[in-house]
Amino acid sequence: GLHWPINAIMLLNIQTLGYDYTQGPMGAWNFACFGATAGVLFLAWRERDKQMRQTAIGGLAAGLLGGISEPSLYGIHLRFKRIYPRMLVGCLVGGLIIGIGGGVKTSAFVFTSLLTIPAFSSMGLYAVAVLAAFVTAMVLVILSGYRTPEQAAAAVAAGVPVADLEGPMSEASADTLVAAAATKAAGEAGVATEIKSPLDGTLIALSEVPDPVFGKGIMGPGVAIEPSGNTAYAPGSGVVVAAQPTGHAFGLLLDSGVEVLIHIGIDTVKLKGDGFDVKVAKGDRVTAGTPLVSFDPKVIQDAGYSLVTPVIILNAKKFGPIEPVESGEINVGATILTVAPVPEPIESGL
Repeated sequence: GLHWPINAIMLLNIQTLGYDYTQGPMGAWNFACFGATAGVLFLAWRERDKQMRQTAIGGLAAGLLGGISEPSLYGIHLRFKRIYPRMLVGCLVGGLIIGIGGGVKTSAFVFTSLLTIPAFSSMGLYAVAVLAAFVTAMVLVILSGYRTPEQAAAAVAAGVPVADLEGPMSEASADTLVAAAATKAAGEAGVATEIKSPLDGTLIALSEVPDPVFGKGIMGPGVAIEPSGNTAYAPGSGVVVAAQPTGHAFGLLLDSGVEVLIHIGIDTVKLKGDGFDVKVAKGDRVTAGTPLVSFDPKVIQDAGYSLVTPVIILNAKKFGPIEPVESGEINVGATILTVAPVPEPIESGL
């Protein structure tokens, strides 16, 4: 909003000179802003992030048709700070084109949008400048992303919308939330949570997963399983907060408050559900051993994907140490992780 006093200068220029020369460069900024939003929209569409897609569509429409940048700024850019440096590069490119081309003028006070391009002279130079600003910012956002590595890992690698992973309690059904809340305090009351194996197979360290997003623990601590069976089961009692229709990933909020992600195979989201038979839906109440999904190992392997299944604790920071069991053969229902309760606060002796 600090740019609004410049509007008075624009109006004064038009009144005294008959034209204004500052609105053109500001148009380069506006279109760089809209281009960054277009980049976010492209990524949201590719990642099937419905919430961000809707936000970006609204911001882009308001910008391109009305010259209004606030929906983009406050709805997206200030939430994801990686965007702004990319947007500024677009501003620079557009501004340089206008400057090298000798500048643009307008005799009207307008909001810079697609509809007001004819108000500028030379119109061709201005159109090239704002297009360059738009495309530069859009491409840079697409190439570099707009989320932090943790958020990008959650959205892209798991194929689960970030909103589902960051706020699972907000969208679960009322009945299942009540059931989960009834015992969620267990983790805060000094009771450890045992995470049961969702699969038969061989337990391996998370660092051995052939994917850096999981292997480096970006999404959280956990273990991985090389499955020998073809069905994944719930690792504890709780609520299904994310059940992908493709069958490759499930998020569960256990009664103790622990959030668990089970990701069947690596990059299996690309199979688009082929070889998977989902048994549960988002909001379902499950107990340890409830079938979540059946899958065809041959379909997955024939497509060139690994069957290694990470089991991740998404909200590990809310609890104490997380201890995995030693690697080796494992059966469904055996403990694979122990999540310590919330550490007791240290009381001051003063």
